[in-house]
Amino acid sequence: MNNNKIMARHLAFEYLRRINEELSPADYLQKFEQLELEFISLIQKSSINSEKTTTGICDFLSRFCPKCKGDGCR
Repeated sequence: MNNNKIMARHLAFEYLRRINEELSPADYLQKFEQLELEFISLIQKSSINSEKTTTGICDFLSRFCPKCKGDGCR
């Protein structure tokens, strides 16, 4: 398993851990696989500059952080 896949799995897990949605085990796995593929795509598209990749992913994930919603934290 390469680093991009490991990073994508970690990001998908962290995303699902933070959502306030009740998911069945089957829905969780389906959503996890979908997110993993999306994160792999995002990482591969942004792999030219690793600093921009990390910043882009962090900015993307910050939109879903319950602590940050509505208060403009970054």
